[in-house]
Amino acid sequence: MLGFLIAVAAGFVSPHLDEPVSAKIAGALKETIPIEASEYRVVSFMVALFAASILAALVDNDSPLAIVVGGVLGYFLMRIVEALKKVIEGKPKT
Repeated sequence: MLGFLIAVAAGFVSPHLDEPVSAKIAGALKETIPIEASEYRVVSFMVALFAASILAALVDNDSPLAIVVGGVLGYFLMRIVEALKKVIEGKPKT
């Protein structure tokens, strides 16, 4: 369970890693593997899930499925919360 929570946190922070992490990785790999600016978010998500999987393996023995599901839920957490608020309040879809 702890690995799942670590992955949720990693998914949640992954959009914030675009400039500090993905831009540096793209700069280092630009000669070998060109990474476009539109792909930074994917690189950030991969780095965050990789770090979460290592940390989860060190502190907990969670399944890879829990890591992936936790990362995806964390990534879309704010959108899911907003959608649930609209459902609870009874507002129509926009």
